[in-house]
Amino acid sequence: MSSNSLLKQLLSNANPELIDKISSIIKPDAEEISDSFYKYVQLREESAKYLDNMLVHTKLRSSMKQWLEDLFVTRSTDGDVDKYIERQIFIGNRHARINLPLPAMQIGTSTIKREIFRRVILSEMSPQELTEAIVFIDEFIDITINVMNQAFVTDLVSDAKDQQTIRMQSIGIDMAIQSESLRASLFDWHRQIIKILYEGGHDIAKIPSIRRTNFGLWVIHKGDLMFSGTAEIDQLKEITMEIDGIFDRALLHCKKPTSEVFKTALSTIDKHIENASEILGLMTDRSLTLEGGRDQLTRLFNRRFLRTVMQGEIRSSLSTGEAFAVLLLDIDYFKKINDQYGHDSGDLVLRKFSEVIVASIRAGDFAFRYGGEEFLCIIAAVELENAKKVAEKIRRSIEHHLFFIEGEQKVKMTVSIGLAMFDGHPDYSNLISNADLALYQAKQGGRNCCQVYDPKG
Repeated sequence: MSSNSLLKQLLSNANPELIDKISSIIKPDAEEISDSFYKYVQLREESAKYLDNMLVHTKLRSSMKQWLEDLFVTRSTDGDVDKYIERQIFIGNRHARINLPLPAMQIGTSTIKREIFRRVILSEMSPQELTEAIVFIDEFIDITINVMNQAFVTDLVSDAKDQQTIRMQSIGIDMAIQSESLRASLFDWHRQIIKILYEGGHDIAKIPSIRRTNFGLWVIHKGDLMFSGTAEIDQLKEITMEIDGIFDRALLHCKKPTSEVFKTALSTIDKHIENASEILGLMTDRSLTLEGGRDQLTRLFNRRFLRTVMQGEIRSSLSTGEAFAVLLLDIDYFKKINDQYGHDSGDLVLRKFSEVIVASIRAGDFAFRYGGEEFLCIIAAVELENAKKVAEKIRRSIEHHLFFIEGEQKVKMTVSIGLAMFDGHPDYSNLISNADLALYQAKQGGRNCCQVYDPKG
């Protein structure tokens, strides 16, 4: 029998008066019980990183308090029970979206039960009522959590399939084209650092670490998602980290270019650069046979994969402390193109629009067709000011581009952009909602502009 059926059976046989008594004991202390739960969960390393943000902590505590208050409510009809089950499924899906570890949630639940049992035992219930209450509470919470967990696991299984599919659809011809750009980034960085080192390191501030080049950003963000678990991407990540360390060592000895330490450091960097280039070539050759479809029209990622990519960026941000941004883009007055020139012309605009977006972002960033004439970009490892520059670059590129439609006919288009920075909230839908609010403000503000989400309104 499923957890849903067990829950319906348990509630249909429950004593309403007993549930009301339990509720009268628990509701006054719901906030205190909620605090106990989060204090315990935050002691666990695998879950604490999702709960240390003040915004999340405040919202989750409030949600937990509400959940406890709604837990022991008399549900006399099947409709009431169905609504309760739907709510638990929603919560389970939310836990999956933020990747809250299942073991931490299960152990945290033990804390909730312990706090509830303690209060019930200290109440003025008769021995018979007390026994009945403890049995009911134990079974009711366990089945409720199972309903949540079923939704949680189903969501994670779906996500695992999407991760595999996105890897297949992120490679092929796209990888072949991108590989040349990545090599160019790698060799250009190498050329610049050699020049700087031999000139005594005076212009070091002008060049980023290799992790901040197009090559490094691709390896750490997009490459890690596309080729996760492969020996090649693990080698590239290791090479990237080692090169930065060796470069720092070379910089310390660049005043003595004839020293063995300096020469050894340069020689090692040379070998790592060559090795990285060879690995990129192998990855490209292997992936050419695996080209799959993305969005059929624009060749961008489909929004089906948005969750997988967003969760990866959130994990990376929580781990490294580096922020990232979401840009939500909407083509201004796109309906006029379809109405005046037809849908074929509209499709041409969408295809070229997607090309302009991809040309305006870095190799380690992501672009999605979000739906219709809406697009979404994830800008990795970026602070607000630079994210605004990327958004403005896209906006200007669209504004100055001439879009071909019928024959030689050309039209000009503009785009409205909503920008939101990751604020530590582990549910990616919160970040997209913020970007959507900013996009709405951009459209209300006259279009052809970028609006940054302001949490203060």
